[in-house]
Amino acid sequence: MARPTTSATDLVKLMNLATVPIYVLDDSRRIRFANQCLLDWVKMPGEEVVGQVCEYHSDTTESSRSSLAAGLCPPPEVFAGQAQRAMIACQHADGKLVRRWADFVPLSTDEIECPGV
Repeated sequence: MARPTTSATDLVKLMNLATVPIYVLDDSRRIRFANQCLLDWVKMPGEEVVGQVCEYHSDTTESSRSSLAAGLCPPPEVFAGQAQRAMIACQHADGKLVRRWADFVPLSTDEIECPGV
């Protein structure tokens, strides 16, 4: 019996129905998808979140978007194929810093090339 196929559209619908924040990074750490639950948590619209590159930095003069992306950056080991749990953070417009645990899952176990997280 053939397994039913799932389209990318179906997968996006499922991730949008999730009751936990979900976001997907490509191999250059660019946010390619953010579900509504994540957008609600960071209190930013999708067009300000999707497309941002998650890179660590400590410069407090950065824009809110790059600061947000730094707070969502996964541990480097994830891009080497190792699932990790880490704290992520987001500073809301009112200045309140909120944190939560995140489980980062690599989209490959290849230590050399990981297509995303």
